[in-house]
Amino acid sequence: MKDGEVTVEMRFAKEAAAIGGLVLRVSEPKEGADNWFGHEVSFDFGAKKVFLGDHRNNWTPLVDKPMALKADTWHKLRVKLQGRRLQVFVDDASVPALDREVEPPLPGALVGLRTWGSAIEYRNL
Repeated sequence: MKDGEVTVEMRFAKEAAAIGGLVLRVSEPKEGADNWFGHEVSFDFGAKKVFLGDHRNNWTPLVDKPMALKADTWHKLRVKLQGRRLQVFVDDASVPALDREVEPPLPGALVGLRTWGSAIEYRNL
C-alpha cells in the first residue's frame, strides 16, 4: 500500500511499555533495527507522545506531539497516506495529531507492526 489508510488498535502492558506502532511504505527490509526504508508512526509510551519518522537505513525523527497515553487501555492509531502527505489520527479524533509532508516520498508498499522494547497487543489492523 502506497496511498490509503491504515488503522490499528494497540494496548501497552503496564510493566513493559516503551515504543510501538506502524511502519508504512516499507522496502528493502534487512536484519537490523533500522536497516530498511519506510515511515514509522508510533507511540512513545515513556515520553507520552506520538511521533513520525523515517527509516532510510537509519532513523530520522520528523515530528511528534504530546499524547495522554494509558497502559492497559486500547488506543487507536490511524494513518492516511496521500503522496507526500501523512496524517496521523489518535483514538477517535477527527483532527490529525500530526500532519506532515515528507520529501521525497518513499516508494515502498509494505505495511507492518513495530515494537521497540515493549509488550504490546494489537488488534483490528
